[in-house]
Amino acid sequence: LKLDIPGYQALEQHRDRGKRGGIAILVKKGVKILKNFGNEYAQVVCLQGQGSEKVWVGNVYLPPALSLVRRGIEEEMARCQIEEVMSCIPQQDVQVVCGDWNARVADMSPTIDDISIPRKSDDPHTNCRAPWLIALCEMQGWHILNGAQPGPPACKTFAKGNTGSCIDLVLSNNVKHVLSYDHSTL
Repeated sequence: LKLDIPGYQALEQHRDRGKRGGIAILVKKGVKILKNFGNEYAQVVCLQGQGSEKVWVGNVYLPPALSLVRRGIEEEMARCQIEEVMSCIPQQDVQVVCGDWNARVADMSPTIDDISIPRKSDDPHTNCRAPWLIALCEMQGWHILNGAQPGPPACKTFAKGNTGSCIDLVLSNNVKHVLSYDHSTL
């Protein structure tokens, strides 16, 4: 099945195995695409910004650990594939990476060049992916925009029964970006 949305170009990455699953980035027709690459867990597209500015937009889907186990995939292998794609983005360019990381980081915040932007989250819990994601952010120079202070706390982006978590995160090397969203409309 190929995405076909009028007015947009769909850049898709399908799973290596199986008939279902994958990720996509939609780019409005007329926006200049300089590069596009990825795998079933992460993809990036480099867009021509104002003047000669390049803006890298990334999309990530790291399935829940149990889903990886059911598919016979090692957690470390999936993480490495994400790191491989993200490491190809030039550090000096603007980067915005979002997606379903299935990582709970609570109020944790990466430290970039001795700067740690305080965060607040409605999800007080962390999981085993939190240290890895914070280390990846520090390596890539990304701050977590969800819940960055001052501003509203990171809301819960996943609900199951009476519980919820914040596992969908937006990361950027440009802290001038402001994140304001209503996840219920996404």
